[in-house]
Amino acid sequence: MKIKPNTLTDMVSRLNVTLKHLRERNPNRCYVLSVGDLRDLWHFIYAETTYDISHPRFNGRERAFTYDPTFPLYPDGTNDTTMLTALKAAYQLAS
Repeated sequence: MKIKPNTLTDMVSRLNVTLKHLRERNPNRCYVLSVGDLRDLWHFIYAETTYDISHPRFNGRERAFTYDPTFPLYPDGTNDTTMLTALKAAYQLAS
């Protein structure tokens, strides 16, 4: 299935938040992302959104995204190939 336009917009927004966080953490690093990096970033977004605040990953810090235990790892019923295409498109649109 194809990603819906509003889902792509959400993906771009979440990637922007994540990339901003990475750039603030290490401003001197140049971020050129591989396919594997895009998948890792998406899993970070998924974990930040779906994991309960009691999970050790949060250990005294706030989550990056609003808690939503129903947030899908594969939005809009995508498969690996479609999801990768959507991640590439979202990354190109992210600032």
